[in-house]
Amino acid sequence: MKKITVTKGVKKGLKITGFTLLGILLLLITIPIFFQKQILEITLKEANKMLDAKVSIENCRLSLIRNFPNPTVVLKKVLIENKAPFEGDTLLQAQEVMAGINLFSLFSDQYHITKVVINDARVHLLTNQDTLSNWSIYHSTDTVQKPEEESAPLNLKFDKVSLSHIYVYYNDIPGAMKAEVKDFNFTLSGNLSADQTVLKTAMEAASIDFAMNKIPFAHNLHFKLKSKIDADLNKYKFTVLDNEIALNDLILQLEGWVAMPEEPIDMDIKLKIPKNDFKNILSLVPAIYAKDFKEIKTEGKVALDAYAKGHYYKDQYPAFGLSLLVNNAKFQYPSLPAGVTNIEIDAKVANKGGSLDNTIVDINKFALAILENPFSWWAHVITPISDPNIDMNMKGTINLADIKKVYPLDAGQDMSGMFTMDLALKGLLSYVEKEQYDKFVASGNMLVKELLFKDGKESSKDIRVPEAQLLFTTAKLNIPVFKASIGRNSVAANGYVQNYLPYIFKDGTLKGNFTVNSTYLNVNDFLSDETPKQETPAAEETPLLLIVLPDNLDVNLQLKIEKLIYDNINLDNALLGASIKNSKLTISKLAANLFAGSFNMSGSYATPTPKRGLVDLDIAVANISTQELCNTFALFDKYLPFLKKSDGKVSLTMNGNTAMDEKMSIVLEELNMNGKLAIKEIKLSQLETMNSITEALKLEKYQNLHLRDLEIPYSIVNGKMFTKPFNFKIDKGNVAVEQGSVGLDKSVDYTAVISMPMTVVPANTLNMANSLAAKATAAGFNTTIGNEIKFALKLTGKLPKPKVSVGLDNARNMIESTVEQVKEQVKEVAKETVNKALEEAQKQADALVAAARKSADDIVAAQKKAADKILADAQAEADKMINSTKNPLEKAAKKVAADAILKEARKQADQVNLDAQKQGDKLIADAQTKGNALIEKAKQ
Repeated sequence: MKKITVTKGVKKGLKITGFTLLGILLLLITIPIFFQKQILEITLKEANKMLDAKVSIENCRLSLIRNFPNPTVVLKKVLIENKAPFEGDTLLQAQEVMAGINLFSLFSDQYHITKVVINDARVHLLTNQDTLSNWSIYHSTDTVQKPEEESAPLNLKFDKVSLSHIYVYYNDIPGAMKAEVKDFNFTLSGNLSADQTVLKTAMEAASIDFAMNKIPFAHNLHFKLKSKIDADLNKYKFTVLDNEIALNDLILQLEGWVAMPEEPIDMDIKLKIPKNDFKNILSLVPAIYAKDFKEIKTEGKVALDAYAKGHYYKDQYPAFGLSLLVNNAKFQYPSLPAGVTNIEIDAKVANKGGSLDNTIVDINKFALAILENPFSWWAHVITPISDPNIDMNMKGTINLADIKKVYPLDAGQDMSGMFTMDLALKGLLSYVEKEQYDKFVASGNMLVKELLFKDGKESSKDIRVPEAQLLFTTAKLNIPVFKASIGRNSVAANGYVQNYLPYIFKDGTLKGNFTVNSTYLNVNDFLSDETPKQETPAAEETPLLLIVLPDNLDVNLQLKIEKLIYDNINLDNALLGASIKNSKLTISKLAANLFAGSFNMSGSYATPTPKRGLVDLDIAVANISTQELCNTFALFDKYLPFLKKSDGKVSLTMNGNTAMDEKMSIVLEELNMNGKLAIKEIKLSQLETMNSITEALKLEKYQNLHLRDLEIPYSIVNGKMFTKPFNFKIDKGNVAVEQGSVGLDKSVDYTAVISMPMTVVPANTLNMANSLAAKATAAGFNTTIGNEIKFALKLTGKLPKPKVSVGLDNARNMIESTVEQVKEQVKEVAKETVNKALEEAQKQADALVAAARKSADDIVAAQKKAADKILADAQAEADKMINSTKNPLEKAAKKVAADAILKEARKQADQVNLDAQKQGDKLIADAQTKGNALIEKAKQ
């Protein structure tokens, strides 16, 4: 073999090449490091400028190697936090956001985004009571440059958009909708800059939960989609080429197209199922799918078809229909002795197009059998919007003890009892609304006997219904007997419901009257949150919301409850009369025993808006311990904290009102109450407040007090408690407390006079009194101490250790008397002078204000014309800009710019109007100031 000789020149060339490549590699690694800080600062600056939210990014990396030769920006731990009114909510929390761009496209007229990737993100979407959404966070910059008339079209190409491992929580409060999506993955690819392109999408969610009005429509639903869509972005027409949709084990396929270049939206869509096994559609039943679904044995076939064809615009709908057919189906769990058989479904919904009132619902058959007990339902409904024409029948018997033979219950669970139903409805709903009961048929009954459901985990959740009966007539739904218990809670009720059909079908007003008896009812058991914990962070948990009373209830209740518990209030032998009407709960009377005393209450609760409740209360409590008072009524622990540390019996009256906020909390600043606290006998010992007083008076022996037969009238005005004057005895002395106050912040302002005979005054206290008397005499007051000493006590600062000031009462009275005499003399002199000049001054002031108002109106009118012209010019410019192109993405970009122009124009117009209003208001205010000055001068 010939030996290869490497010359010195070759070696040198290899070294140079190696060092060059190494240098390039080092540059590729190190150059991004120098720009990472600048990229992060620019990204944060632009994001916070563009979004009405707080954006934070923990780390930013620029890589020239990860996707060589294309630069890639990687953002770590991206956080978008909402501002008011969603302050405290986190909209987005992503572990990683990555974007890559084709390096050479930066030098061309088409930007080529190679990929956009978001990994491991959590999204919290919320719509509040005011229908505001926390994801509406985009806003334009304050100043928007008007684009050139012939601006270059936006040319943007995406290779791939990818979302992986995304968690989404959605809560629409006004719509009463909640959804939770776990482990959502999505990819999209296509040239979005082309007029014609094929969009490829794939998405999958491991679990979807969805509920509306607290009714679960989907639970732990697995969703998967793959599709190819031919997109004509000039005409905005999207045609389905290939797709497959999976809902659990049910496979669906779409075909057709949707076009929406302008209003209306046109469509021709069909939905079908390629596999017609009954097991596939059975997988949509959450309870069945969750229990060993793969092991279930099924028989039967299913056919499902749906379509929508025509135009959609506002209240005009396309023709649509849905058909579901199941023949001779059944299912059975292998581990159980029996199954559900004779399953037959023949259901159709059709609308020829136009109004939703053209919808026809035909449930020709819905039937099944559990062992030997059949259940069937058929229904036909036409004109469902204007005047539902109903023909419906439900009939069946279920032995609940058979359920465990066909469905696997959890360990320890059990159920038994009989449920039967036989119900028929036929006629126009308007007949019921007009009380033409002879033209509408409603008859039947629902019966429950000896129902038992054992929870298996907590006996407190066991449900028993010994007997329940519902009798249907056209006019009423009668409930002659209803007996039930949940754990220790028991209820026996009877009554009736009127207008139940309009309530169900047309949101009419439900009227009723019920009598309820209970041996034990703990309301807290039903208010506790037993829903599974969401995966949302603590900061994103939905707060307790105000209970909004519906406006379509008119119900009267009479309750007798031997033991009633609500919050921390324990009532015995409660008698309650209540009604709900026009979104207002009225309690005519609630009488009960509270601990060893009595409790009486009347009042109301209303919700005029979804964010504000109003409460009126009239409460009387007698013979209750001070500790029980503070535990039951937290207000008194807030305002009079010493009561909780005392020992004794008190009585209480409260009458007034307050507001409640959207979180169901009392708005203390709007609390207004009047009442009286009657103390029969209490003992006060080792209180910080009392220690401060006795130390100031040198009366340490009175640190422990024993009070009897004391009444304290009080009032709470906008959250601040005032007590009217009251007296009580200490030893052989007397304490006269003048009117004072306690604030929400524990601040106090009280004055009291303590009178004590000389025979019981300690030497230290007497020395202090003589010293105070000497100072008062030196100040010009004739102060002497006789057989009785009167101290004036002033409490300021905050509880429990207020600031205590002490003086002699007769010196204080002399000062106050002198001041009042001077005030009266000044008033008399002023009155004689003022009356002569006031009339003329008032005339001059009125003339000044009238002239100013006329000038202000002229200014506002003139500036409004200028503002209207600004808006008209901006609208014309925006329309011209949007109509200057047909490219959809460029059109979208120009629409954003046009919206910014309109927003800026509205801002300018509003500012012009505001400035005019301010100028006019200033003219009027200046005139009023001059007029008031004339009047004040006349008064002097």
